[in-house]
Amino acid sequence: LRNKNSSRFGRFIQLEFRLDGSVHGAVIEKYLLEMSRITNISSKERSYHVFYYLLAGCNKPLYDEIDLKPVSGFNYLNQSVVTVDGMDDHGGFIKLKRSMNMVGISEELQRNIFKVLSAILHIGNITFKQANNMLHKRQNQCMVISGESGSGKTETTRHIIH
Repeated sequence: LRNKNSSRFGRFIQLEFRLDGSVHGAVIEKYLLEMSRITNISSKERSYHVFYYLLAGCNKPLYDEIDLKPVSGFNYLNQSVVTVDGMDDHGGFIKLKRSMNMVGISEELQRNIFKVLSAILHIGNITFKQANNMLHKRQNQCMVISGESGSGKTETTRHIIH
C-alpha cells in the first residue's frame, strides 16, 4: 500500500513558560514514527520504497558491486507485498537519481548511500545462534550464521561485521 499523504515523521513540541505564564521558549523535535517498518512489515504493505527502487532500477555494474539480488532474496522484503498496481519502481529509481543529482549529491556519495541500503537488506539475512560451549561458560555471546551459504559468514556479511 502506498499512502502518498501519510506522515512518517512526528513532532514533539516542548513549550517553556515563565512564572507569569508567558512563553519563554520552545523546542521542536522530529522523530521517525515507523522505526520498525524495515524489520516488521504488514503482509499487505511494502517496506520503504527506496529498497524496491534500488533493486528495480540500478544498473548491472552497481547491482553486482553492492551485491544485490532479487526481492525474493532479502528477508526484509520477501514477506510482504512486492509490487503495487500503478507503481513503477524502475521509474522511481530514475527520479531518485535525478533528484539526488539536482541537489548536488555526488556520484560517489550516491554509490555510498546505495551501499548502505544494500547493507541494511543483507543484515536482514543474518541469523544468530547461541553456541553450546558459550552456555557452559555463561557468556552472553552469539556467533553469526548466515542463511546465504553453509560456510558461515558470506563476503557481504564479512564486510558488514568488519
